[in-house]
Amino acid sequence: MAVAITQKQHEASAREDVGALRCAVLTLGCKVNQAETEEIRERFAQAGFAPVPFGEPAEVSVVNTCTVTHVADRKSRQMIRRAQLASLQGVLVVTGCYTAVSPEEAAAVVPDALVIQRDQQEDLVDIVATALQERGVPMPGLLSPEELAYAAMLQPRSSRTRSRVFVKVQDGCWHACAYCIVPRARGRSVSRPAIEIVERVRKLHAEGVAEVVLTGVCIGDYEDPATGSSLTTLIQRLLDETDISRIRISSINPMHFDYTFLELFAHPRVCRHMHLPLQSGSPHILQRMNRRHTLDEYRQIVQRAREICSALALTTDVLVGFPSETEEHFGETAAFVEEMAFADLHVFPYSVRPRTSAAHFDGHVPFGVRKQRVRRLLARVPALRQAYRDRFIGSTLAVVWEEEAEGLWRGCTDNYLRVYVKSDTITAGTMRAVRLVEPYKDGVLGETVDGP
Repeated sequence: MAVAITQKQHEASAREDVGALRCAVLTLGCKVNQAETEEIRERFAQAGFAPVPFGEPAEVSVVNTCTVTHVADRKSRQMIRRAQLASLQGVLVVTGCYTAVSPEEAAAVVPDALVIQRDQQEDLVDIVATALQERGVPMPGLLSPEELAYAAMLQPRSSRTRSRVFVKVQDGCWHACAYCIVPRARGRSVSRPAIEIVERVRKLHAEGVAEVVLTGVCIGDYEDPATGSSLTTLIQRLLDETDISRIRISSINPMHFDYTFLELFAHPRVCRHMHLPLQSGSPHILQRMNRRHTLDEYRQIVQRAREICSALALTTDVLVGFPSETEEHFGETAAFVEEMAFADLHVFPYSVRPRTSAAHFDGHVPFGVRKQRVRRLLARVPALRQAYRDRFIGSTLAVVWEEEAEGLWRGCTDNYLRVYVKSDTITAGTMRAVRLVEPYKDGVLGETVDGP
């Protein structure tokens, strides 16, 4: 059963029986989770639920969890408890990677919660509607699936202003990095049909979305189920068969690069931003991690990518404190980070994950040392960001605008620069050129070049 759409509006604090049910959704973790959360939100919106910020009173609260580290596990439990406080007499839904790896733990946090596995997410609205009925929550009339589909088609979408949307193209992972729990959480690699992705992007463009981010657990493994075609072919299809203004490619591992793929970054609609996970700049540690690339291969990819697109923003992930990492190994990583001149990097301390091979390795680095190495590497990040950002002061770049706060509009260029500008004519979700004037906060202060 599904919840009917109603035109009547009510105050959130005093919802009448025929008013819209409220739904709050929280995402923890990676861009894949963000893409899945976007689809969850859409399903509830199409069924007539009114979205509210997480933590506000709601008949339905959804927590999309993460389990990549023990810290992620702890935060997932904290957010589940927080959601319980706001879920009124309604339904609390817990889904995501934490529920996949540790379903009993997830269920024990709030025993009344619905623990939903990933293969149940398509039926989530029906499951929740049934649970609401069983718990006696006042609800609008119910629609058949056919009526719901028709109502969803008629539902206005203009009220949702979205500048950037994550589109999941792939899930799961074939590989077995020694530290990583993700293959256990998401299973083997599965790709979404290319035709579905093309139609999804067309629909988003029609709704006014300016930029899509293609994401997946290991998107370099993408293979269209119908044709066997690769990620490169998928992106080329999106360029040829849709009018989306920007396509951003999320994290992709070094072993998936070839010359044809790199050439995509020269296309004006492909964002000049490449997130290329490094994890370690030590050959010894990289091998122990069971990563599928060498440092020389990494260098060659970066060199070729910068030859094709000199303005490319190169970002990465680094994992420090892996078992047996010495001060010398850490020094190799720090030196490699400097050599690559990243525009930005994410630095994480190694976290022991049960049922991974690294959990059984000798030579575990003390927690305090791991945290210290994280701080030392992060201390270099501001200088790296500034060196890349300063190259573009005085340039004119197109910006997708996201939101206005404290009198300034905030947005992002295709090459990953955060831009702030004062304007009375910008609207959220649009793309407009500005001249970059000077460094400001975490980005650049700009001025419009085509109007006030």
